[in-house]
Amino acid sequence: SVLPGTEGVIGIGQIQLIDGAIGVNERFQQPIDLQEGELVSLAAIGLGTDFDLRMNLRNDATDERIAANDDNETFDIFLTDLDPRIYQFRVPATGTYSVFVRAFSANQTGEFKLVVQRHGILSGEPSVDVITGESENRARNVFSVDFQAGEIVRITARATNDSLDPEIDLLSPGLIFVASNDDHGTEATDLGRFDARIERIVIEESGTYELDINSVSGRGGFEVQIERLGVFTRADFPPVPA
Repeated sequence: SVLPGTEGVIGIGQIQLIDGAIGVNERFQQPIDLQEGELVSLAAIGLGTDFDLRMNLRNDATDERIAANDDNETFDIFLTDLDPRIYQFRVPATGTYSVFVRAFSANQTGEFKLVVQRHGILSGEPSVDVITGESENRARNVFSVDFQAGEIVRITARATNDSLDPEIDLLSPGLIFVASNDDHGTEATDLGRFDARIERIVIEESGTYELDINSVSGRGGFEVQIERLGVFTRADFPPVPA
């Protein structure tokens, strides 16, 4: 049996579907006006069998690529493994941006649906809280952190020696697991191989959360950074001219 769920802080936002097609050696370009602090998700759903797409978002004013994705690597039931998705991207500055969609192989052709999902606006100045501590081998270190519903946060745990391998667990006020990470697995140059990072997540419920810094192996000091990136509010946006 299935019970109705409760609507999240972000919800689905405003969703627009735009028809697209790509020929041999072609790319699809969709301009879109975005606001500073806006939270937007983009996806391309291929309509043909094994139609492998990739996507990038560029700032028209600087011609800088600011986000990109090939295969979404999520459990989104609306996407195949070959569909790209840029998820909950925070827009750095108000202006005109362009979404580019290409086939992975230049000789592939086909049709797709471009999904533009505009969630809302992040407001407020970012801030950083720092926690330091020492861990024994295989120990759990428990901290209490207050969060507000709608906050966007990123949590990083760094070992201060070569021995400790830290892991992060975040539990809700009702002690339900919200997020977890061991080795960050990103290309971030400010992290060691075994450091942990929970990337931007939306706090769904106000209250006191349990933040666990666990030793997967080793002992020693650690530093935890809690980056509060802003507070989410919903907003109405005009439709994107296709």
